[in-house]
Amino acid sequence: MPGPLQSRGLFPTRVLAFDLEPAAAQALNAPLKAEIERLLTPRPALQPGQTWQTHHDLHRMAAFQPFVRLVMAAAGEWAAEHRWARRDLAITGCWANVNPPGLPHNAHNHPNNLLSGVYYVQTGAGADAITFLDPRPQVLQVLPRFTQQTSLNASELNVPALEGRLALFPGWLVHAVPSNRGNQERISIAFNLTFPDDDA
Repeated sequence: MPGPLQSRGLFPTRVLAFDLEPAAAQALNAPLKAEIERLLTPRPALQPGQTWQTHHDLHRMAAFQPFVRLVMAAAGEWAAEHRWARRDLAITGCWANVNPPGLPHNAHNHPNNLLSGVYYVQTGAGADAITFLDPRPQVLQVLPRFTQQTSLNASELNVPALEGRLALFPGWLVHAVPSNRGNQERISIAFNLTFPDDDA
């Protein structure tokens, strides 16, 4: 019998998660949370299914510059891992989401952006995860039964929402946020990045 075939991952879709040490996360999150609360005060009334959201220009505000440095460091890691010739990524939008208990965020992507990401300022027990969906529609034509779900056969990937965690992913990758099953608000900061011109 011949030896096993070499296994190669074709056209990989990467999701990178960066976790701050607890002390560093606490030091960063406390002022971020205070500033987000200030920006959303007074809180407007929500319609069913809505969440509180700030304007998309947080990256231009002085209070968020420590967070911007974290984002740019993570983007640099991504660019290095993918062997990109350019590293001069720029944030195109950055906003905070405050999800009350019980509220999900439906499946979506971030068009016209190279990378997207989310950082968790406050989660708590039951805050759940961010779910990434398989971008290959062809695999849904035939789904065999699995004895165990692994990264080779799963049609979705869940990354737990943890305070101090930054997740970075391609802007075209469809993702969703399950319902906040916790008893406190889930606070996150979302952002998009791309090159500052079209010459990628």
